[in-house]
Amino acid sequence: HGENIGLSSSHDEKKRLDELHFDKILMSDEIFVLNVDGYVGESTCNEIALAVLHNKIITWLFPHYGGDEWFEANSHDIGRRIAEHVSAGRG
Repeated sequence: HGENIGLSSSHDEKKRLDELHFDKILMSDEIFVLNVDGYVGESTCNEIALAVLHNKIITWLFPHYGGDEWFEANSHDIGRRIAEHVSAGRG
């Protein structure tokens, strides 16, 4: 979680990094999801939700672990995360 590259595990630092990623997503046309072995972590799910909210193209490293099937399995969770982005003023 960043400790090996000189980042602390503080909640504030994590929140600042997440916000930086959100800003980069808003400036981009597309996001690229590194879903190695089908794993999509908590922060990446938040980033995917923001990308969906803003109609960004989403490309998956391993499409057979992502794409439509992933969205179908995670639609409720992504919907909740989109609502959180909207309430936070990112919508």
